[in-house]
Amino acid sequence: MKFLSIAKTGNNNFLLYVGMIVFVYVGMYLGSLPTAMVLLKSIKNNPDLGSEDLAAFNSNPDFLAFGIDPNLGFLLLLLSFVLGFFVLFFLFPLIHKRPFKTLITPTEKIDFGRIIFGFIIWLLIGCVIELSQYYLHPESFSFNFELKKFIPLLLLSLLILPIQTSLEELIFRSYLFQGIGNINLKMNAKLIIIIAWIITSVLFGAIHGSNPEVQSFGIVPMMFYYIGAGLFLGLLTIWDDRLELALGVHAATNFVGAVLVGYDGAAIQTESLFKTSEINVIHMTIGFYLGAVIFTFICKRKYGWNSFLKFQTNNIKEIS
Repeated sequence: MKFLSIAKTGNNNFLLYVGMIVFVYVGMYLGSLPTAMVLLKSIKNNPDLGSEDLAAFNSNPDFLAFGIDPNLGFLLLLLSFVLGFFVLFFLFPLIHKRPFKTLITPTEKIDFGRIIFGFIIWLLIGCVIELSQYYLHPESFSFNFELKKFIPLLLLSLLILPIQTSLEELIFRSYLFQGIGNINLKMNAKLIIIIAWIITSVLFGAIHGSNPEVQSFGIVPMMFYYIGAGLFLGLLTIWDDRLELALGVHAATNFVGAVLVGYDGAAIQTESLFKTSEINVIHMTIGFYLGAVIFTFICKRKYGWNSFLKFQTNNIKEIS
């Protein structure tokens, strides 16, 4: 698997991986400070708000409750990921002594066509899933369109939101996947890939454990969704031997939630086109898994993947 073997070209000491993750975390923490400052200023200027409202914000990040425009709040939340992304972008080549693009592809150039293809196809699938939810529960949906609010939201979702989704993919489906996959263990190369795939998918689910949706719908059903999403995106990366499709799919997933159909109480709350007052987690999860199967078969046909049960390991003999 070239996507793993390309990581052998740089410095791969375990402590370097730990240090890089710490640097990214610090970057994200610094990027979250503007949000904290704006919230504290709102509390200071509004006697009806108190520390209990700030504590409640973690379980329900509603900026309107603090008198803050939702688009500004959306931008503030994204700043944390933007700073984390640029920390990774600039420090990765210095620390690991290999180009940043090796986190995305083992080839000469990043295939932006693959990213766009993944985004468009998964966006269409996401729309079908939401339409099915509307068909089952039309009473829970309401139309929520204001042009002056929608245009900034659309621009933020097209230009900045992909940075957030890309950071998550780069960390889990790439950086940690390559790092774990290149550990010098005396075992079958395919088994190492499977172990890396499972570990990074579980970690991906774990970091979403603090999301408001988990508190609303329960950890078991939401972990079944989040870890399943991690497994699906990981499989796309393994089968395609590169990250672009996963980047496109993840960006489309969050685009649907931010721009098309929003939910009060979600981790990201925006002035989306539609609002739904309730979410059926079972229907959502079933729709996601069906969409994942359809997307996978479309990609298999387009990119000529030989088999879903086989993937190349001829380039990672050195880790077996």
